[in-house]
Amino acid sequence: MMSTLEQCPAEIVDNIVSFLSLRDICNLSLTNRGIALRISSGPSLRSHLGQKHVDVTERSLRALAEATARPGQLGCFIQDLVLVGVVNNTKFLTQEVKYTAEGTAERAKAQQDLEILTRRQKEYETLHASGCNIILLSQIFRNLMAHGRHRGLRSLSLTVVVYREDTQTRLPPTDGGGWTLIWQAAADTFHTALAALAASGIAVQSLDIYNGVERCSLACNEPSAVNFEFNALATSLASLKTLALSFSDRIINTRTEDFGLTGDLADEWEDHWEEGWREPEDIEHEVYQESTFSGLPDLLQRCRELKSLEIHHYQLRDLEVSEHNRHRERFFPCIAEMVPLPPLKRVVLRGFRVRSADVLAFLRRLMPTLRELSLRHLILLEGAKFKPIFSYCTSEEAALKRLYLDHLLEPVPTASGAYSCRQLVYFTGEPNQEPKLRRRDLPPHGSNTVDRVGATQIRRPIPYFSVFVPFRERGRRPLFHPHTRLPYPLCLYGEEGYGPP
Repeated sequence: MMSTLEQCPAEIVDNIVSFLSLRDICNLSLTNRGIALRISSGPSLRSHLGQKHVDVTERSLRALAEATARPGQLGCFIQDLVLVGVVNNTKFLTQEVKYTAEGTAERAKAQQDLEILTRRQKEYETLHASGCNIILLSQIFRNLMAHGRHRGLRSLSLTVVVYREDTQTRLPPTDGGGWTLIWQAAADTFHTALAALAASGIAVQSLDIYNGVERCSLACNEPSAVNFEFNALATSLASLKTLALSFSDRIINTRTEDFGLTGDLADEWEDHWEEGWREPEDIEHEVYQESTFSGLPDLLQRCRELKSLEIHHYQLRDLEVSEHNRHRERFFPCIAEMVPLPPLKRVVLRGFRVRSADVLAFLRRLMPTLRELSLRHLILLEGAKFKPIFSYCTSEEAALKRLYLDHLLEPVPTASGAYSCRQLVYFTGEPNQEPKLRRRDLPPHGSNTVDRVGATQIRRPIPYFSVFVPFRERGRRPLFHPHTRLPYPLCLYGEEGYGPP
């Protein structure tokens, strides 16, 4: 039977392989040398081997470095690499050991898992402090440049997993407890990745920095710590065609001391921690440091051939400062006013606070190249309306081929004259769509979303009106203690649109 399969056309063998798991493919390859040669030369095996997730641990990085060390090894097929930061969150197990009765099997299991997670965390800290993680990852990149099928990477993505309940269960950030631990792992993984790129200069076509990961972002000041003047790093970033990035506000400790709070439900909370708050002026000074705003433009300016940009502002909790978090208004202008802008064909903006004039100026600067635009969860500032933006997007001048609008908020002046209230944009000209928000005072048909493809559809006007939406319906997180869960789900934004409590 093997000889019969071996004599089949290569296309038939590859079609069979396309239905098998990687383990089954390996088992089939062991049955016959001729079959193994046919499998290894087919595209289906390459598609299985093309993507690799690797944890930022010494064991995983060393294994991948060895798997890419010589030509023809399976690791040399890698085109899409996912770099996984690992969080060893011991908060939950510490509580389990503390409050579970002694002598029980549950206590013994929790104690054992706690010791293992604690050891893993110490090993990681040693690895990170020594820079060995950067050395190993840069060696992997150099191996792929020397022995890989394409002498580079099609994509590099960053993500995070959490160990919290035990030593085996890999949790996503949404279920991983303490958010500050997740943010720290995200920052460490980002710096490891860029330092390895700087050491190797590998060509990368696409870079995804937590854009598709819920409840995980890169703090806005982290890119400012990167030296973008490295020639090899500049080479890697100059090869980028696609960049997707989720960044958050700067992480600010609002207390005079660090009490070790991580935002985990298992944080030990004591009454005296309600005292010792920093002065608003001190917090405001830290928020407005230059590093808060300079890092992102520095990163983007090195991506000179970028065709697709997806950027998401992930808001953390509000701060008690005199200007009521007005620093968030500076993020978009810092990016939009870069000189020069890359020749972007596709732009996705999510979560920004913007002025309509800034958005229009940005779009007009991109007019020669921009063909796809997506605006999601944007908050308009200072009494402006979305109408000028919609009019431009539907014009022949813009020449867009794809337009997506979702969950846009317009400001409404209050009795004091401040634009602190928001109204949800409600589109009335989109057929066969249902609104995300249902209320008796709203029409039963319509949409909070516009999704149009092709010049004929995009040229149609975009009629709309806006309605007041309470904080609860907008998804605004109420002020709870960090260890308290929300009593109801977020209605419109979803957890990926707002920072942790």
